[in-house]
Amino acid sequence: MGKRPLECLHSSPFRNRSLAETPLINGYAALFLVGGAVFSSRRFAREGTMLHRAVGNALIAIGAIMPGIGGIVAKTGTIETLYITEKTASRHGDRDLRA
Repeated sequence: MGKRPLECLHSSPFRNRSLAETPLINGYAALFLVGGAVFSSRRFAREGTMLHRAVGNALIAIGAIMPGIGGIVAKTGTIETLYITEKTASRHGDRDLRA
């Protein structure tokens, strides 16, 4: 019989390398996502013509950073914070900005 899928994952020669690279890749991704949303939000707010886009981009930045904060706090042992921040971030997406 062959190995189970999880056994293959744990015996992979790339396991340690990918674990070391994950924070680096995720950090850059979060930086570009949140940084781009903040940059766009400030630009739209400064122009003053499309304030709805400024608000939308600010909500994108908040929604992107909340799970990251929760994940960092979860590493310290408080897992509940991850769920609270993810729920808070997802509730912002439920709002209709046109109302």
